[in-house]
Amino acid sequence: MAILTITKQPTQDSLMAAMQPILIAAETTVNTPMVFCDVYINSVYYGTYEHTAPLERTTTVWRWVFDIQDKVREVFAKILPATNRGDSINQAETSCRVMCKLRDSTYVNNVLQEEQPIPIQATPSKPAVPGGGTSTNSFWVLLATVQLESIQVLEQHLTTLKVGEWDPECYPLSHRLNGYQVVPGYSDYFPFAIKRMVQWGSLTLHYRNRLRVSWDNQVYNFPPPPTTCLATITGLNISINIAQGQAIITVTMVNATAFVWSIPQVNNGALNGPVNGSSATTPILPAGSYVVTVYPRCANGINGSPVSASFQITGRLVY
Repeated sequence: MAILTITKQPTQDSLMAAMQPILIAAETTVNTPMVFCDVYINSVYYGTYEHTAPLERTTTVWRWVFDIQDKVREVFAKILPATNRGDSINQAETSCRVMCKLRDSTYVNNVLQEEQPIPIQATPSKPAVPGGGTSTNSFWVLLATVQLESIQVLEQHLTTLKVGEWDPECYPLSHRLNGYQVVPGYSDYFPFAIKRMVQWGSLTLHYRNRLRVSWDNQVYNFPPPPTTCLATITGLNISINIAQGQAIITVTMVNATAFVWSIPQVNNGALNGPVNGSSATTPILPAGSYVVTVYPRCANGINGSPVSASFQITGRLVY
């Protein structure tokens, strides 16, 4: 049995609402007994959905659909900022980056056999181990909902709330009208989201006190960015696509959502990436022995400590 194609998934780097269906659909060959959808959150395996019956059957393909919103919502926490705090707060608990891998199965001597490597969840003492499968796009999920009377595509809805000049990948997360008055002594924050990793330098508030005509500026300077990368790679797995003569690099990282890699025989050993997600595929390689070196990439653009692994390409299948 085999995953033939992914027919429905969020667009790469899109922004999704956690309180809405997040659908992943795929087609398999007929008579596939079970399909698995592994959910990876911030590049780490989190949990699996499994279906034993397709949504639709035809004579040539079976169609399967997964709604992954429940597992994604499990990792979120609602944070209420303190009153009169007077600075900015990074609410990392209200958003995450998500990617899924689809795996199929077959029967071997009447025993169900999963056909790709099975991922393993993390424990208090051991990190998660990624599995195999067909990967979806990587996208952002925000702890948010969209009312029925609003535009149902979150990014389109948030775009309608923009007043003035906004970065194309930055969105307001409030329905406050232009001219809303902030009240002293309240937990009065203006939330916004940005769809990429950034290093903030300063935030300037352009404001006017009530009953005054002139405008003032107040600048908040963020702490200087770190000069090192404290991210680490806790797992590195190399699998070989024998049919294509390629290596599939799969990593598990802490405090990073991207990595770069190098092989001396590929591009003269230059770094490839950054790769957003947990896996990358090498170009077609001739038969031989190889060593791949992988670095976690921090949000400040600095690489962390490398991890290396060796592998062997024995040749390519030619049909």
